[in-house]
Order: sequence, then C-alpha cells, then structure tokens
Amino acid sequence: MCDCITSINKKLETRNTRVDSSFPFSFEEGKVDEPRVVLSTHRADGKRGKSLTMVASYCPFCGTKYT
Repeated sequence: MCDCITSINKKLETRNTRVDSSFPFSFEEGKVDEPRVVLSTHRADGKRGKSLTMVASYCPFCGTKYT
C-alpha cells in the first residue's frame, strides 16, 4: 500500500486542486480496499449518456499494485 494520493493531494493544495479518487469500496463482499485513483472518461461521440468509470489497479504515480 502506498500513500501517493495523500502526498500528491498535499502538493496540489497550493493550486486548490486534488486528484479524483474513489472512496474505499470492495470488489469482494466483506473486503474494503484502499482509495484508488479514478480515471476521468467522457463519451467520444458527444452524445448524451453515462460514460464508464475507470478505477486504477496500480498506483499511477509509483506503480504499486493496489490490494
């Protein structure tokens, strides 16, 4: 487990910015994972509708695999 999200958000505070991260959630019942970076997506065709939510499996800053 890394603390990159916390560290990067601390550095971004001076610019009133933060990395989007998901709240701890679980892919398996009864198991809670650490927060993960959420990748922003949008519909390429410009049509209305919900785009997919993508969540990183590895830290994009240091490469550590999330548990």
